[in-house]
Amino acid sequence: MIVSVCLPMMGAFDAPAELEMEPARSETPPSPCLGHDACRGSDAGNDHATAINLTGDFAFDGEETNVYWGSTPNVTGYSSGATSDDHNDVYLLDMQPGYGYTVEVNWNISGASMEQYAYAVAIGPGDGSMSWIAWGGSGSWGRSYYAASGHLAMSSDGDTSYTDGYTYWYDVGDGEPPIDIMGESVLAWVWCYYCYYTGVAQEYQMNITIWPADGGVKGDTTTTQYSQLLSMPDDPASWSYQSDTFDLDGNTDASVVITPWTSRSQTAPRTHSTWQTSSPAR
Repeated sequence: MIVSVCLPMMGAFDAPAELEMEPARSETPPSPCLGHDACRGSDAGNDHATAINLTGDFAFDGEETNVYWGSTPNVTGYSSGATSDDHNDVYLLDMQPGYGYTVEVNWNISGASMEQYAYAVAIGPGDGSMSWIAWGGSGSWGRSYYAASGHLAMSSDGDTSYTDGYTYWYDVGDGEPPIDIMGESVLAWVWCYYCYYTGVAQEYQMNITIWPADGGVKGDTTTTQYSQLLSMPDDPASWSYQSDTFDLDGNTDASVVITPWTSRSQTAPRTHSTWQTSSPAR
C-alpha cells in the first residue's frame, strides 16, 4: 500500500498579526536634522545610560553606513576620564546577531597646535561595564588616538587599517579581537582630548558602519573543523621523549599541530615524518 501525505507549504496561512507588528526603523538619521549631537539636538552623554541610541537609524539588512555630526563646544581645559560630560560623547547601538561595526571619527586639520590629538575614539559593550575609553579594567575593548590626518577609527573585527592613529586593545573577552558581538548592545565613544586648544576643531564627523559578520569577522567565513586522532600532553611533566602512533585509511589527511610551551618543543626531532608541519601527513 502506498500512502501519500501532503503538507501545506510554508506561508500558505496568514501569520498571526502580532508577528507582523515589528516596529518600523527610520533607517537614517533624523530629518530634518535637529542639530548636534547626531541630529538629535542634544548632547550625547558620558556613559551607556545617557548615550544617544542610534539603533533605529539602521535597517540591519546588510552593510550600511550612517554619517553623524557631533561637537564639544563647552570644553575649556583638559579632563581625563568619563566624569566630564563635556569631554565625552557616547552613542549606543542594539546590534542584531551576526553583525559587527566600525566607528570612524574625522575632524578638520588647519595647522593648529595639538590638533592631531583633538579626539580619541573607542568601542566597547553597552551593558554598563564600560566606564571610559582607555586602560584595562575600564571595560573598553579598545581605542585609537593621535592622527595628523584628522582621521581615527575602531572596528570590532580588529582591523586597524581603518585608522590613521595608534590603536590599543584592552578588555576584550579572549584577549584580542575579533569580537563576536552576538546581538548585544555596543557603544561608540568619542572623547575630546585636546579639542579645546586654540584653533583646534570642536566639531567632528562620525561615520558608523554595521556589517554582516561571522564569528566577529567581517563577511561569511568558514572555520575548519578537526577530529583529534592523537594527543601527547606534557605528562609526566618534563619528559624528554615520547612516541605514539595513529592510523589513517589512506584517503584522509592529518595535520600535525605542535604547541610550543617550553624549549623542548624547539629541540624535538624534526627528521621524523610526523614532525613535518609544512604539509599534511598522510
